[in-house]
Amino acid sequence: MDKILYFPYINVPKNDWTYKAVLYWDEVGVIVPPVYSDNPMRFEKHMLELVRSKLVTQVFPYEYTHTLREFESSFIDQIEHVRNIDKRQENFYRGKVHRIHIQKIGERITNHLVELGLAFRQDSEWFFIEENSASEFMFYLASVISIKGNFTPATDDIKNFDIKRDRRQVFNWKLSEIRDQILNDLIPYPINPPNPKSILRFKEQYNEELKRFRTRIELVTIEASAYDQAEERQRFVSLKMIELKDQKNEIERRMSESN
Repeated sequence: MDKILYFPYINVPKNDWTYKAVLYWDEVGVIVPPVYSDNPMRFEKHMLELVRSKLVTQVFPYEYTHTLREFESSFIDQIEHVRNIDKRQENFYRGKVHRIHIQKIGERITNHLVELGLAFRQDSEWFFIEENSASEFMFYLASVISIKGNFTPATDDIKNFDIKRDRRQVFNWKLSEIRDQILNDLIPYPINPPNPKSILRFKEQYNEELKRFRTRIELVTIEASAYDQAEERQRFVSLKMIELKDQKNEIERRMSESN
């Protein structure tokens, strides 16, 4: 796969994760309520720039979920079988909540969460939902969209993944961990990150080189994941990094030439 789906938030973070993601992947999708597309000024400034530069693609959940008869009932059933529902209710009353837009989660699920004492409506658009239940839903939604849309789910915080419920294995923790390690070593976050338009121009100009570079990193990532022992895996990655850094230096040279 050459495209990722960021979750759980509407705005991607303004940090090194986003900078590396838009450089590395062909497409970075973000789950967005359609109302944001109608009024893009609702985005945070850096997100709006990324959307307008086409470095981030808006992904509307209804386009992927409306044909799935069991989309809502499957998540409701998941919540019904939560063992520590009383602890979640306690969390909710203590204000440990996350906010989710109605165009992401829908009326049926929110109504059920309200009945369970795990959610309340803030206004016509937003619901406050108990933090664990909210995180589970966003992972569930990202997983469903990723399977249907051929994305790889991605986030800047591993806590957003619910590994225990990843029944279809849409997320491979070991591969992600290895890939992140390689990218952190190869692509340091610049003091003054280039603006989105500059990144887009660079990606368009050196599209083939970047694809070959990503393919090489993915191959090393897959090969490294075959090692069960962490020490052996690290030794293998360290050796491969010499080769990868040579390729990275060539791309970096071209980046400097194109500012």
